[in-house]
Amino acid sequence: YGAAGMATGAAGLYKINSIASVGLDFDAQMSKVQALTRLQKGSAELAMLRQQARDLGASTSFTAMDAAGGQGFLAMAGFTPQNIKAAMPGILDMAKAGGMEIARTADIASNILSGFQLPATEMGRVGDSLVATFTRSNTSLEMLGETMKYAAPIAAGLGVDMETVSAMAGKLG
Repeated sequence: YGAAGMATGAAGLYKINSIASVGLDFDAQMSKVQALTRLQKGSAELAMLRQQARDLGASTSFTAMDAAGGQGFLAMAGFTPQNIKAAMPGILDMAKAGGMEIARTADIASNILSGFQLPATEMGRVGDSLVATFTRSNTSLEMLGETMKYAAPIAAGLGVDMETVSAMAGKLG
């Protein structure tokens, strides 16, 4: 009976520890977002980002931790908290369609936005264009991201729009 009681107790403690660990990991990720966005701990903008990550974790196939990771990459790219909030739904759509992690998708998409000098509110447009390209050609989101990293600044300087460059990259793929 003693061994069975100890095993049951150990299993219960393990479960409690794993549940607490998820919450601590989320807090650590949000601390990273806070540092990258240079927000104060009690600010309304940080609370907005925290709530968005939780809402996305509850309403999509991604976790709140995944969403916070994407917010972190957008913050590293210099997005404001409002721009991060505006861009995240498009990031999640791209990540799901591309079968990629949100953080990597955010990195790729923010590079493309920057390369074409587009505002964060255009993330849906970026996502639609990239998804349309890689689902109709022999490319992936990762491959398009790599191509656009080099092509976007040049194309933007020449006045070529993102959709055209995306289609050309898909055709070459």
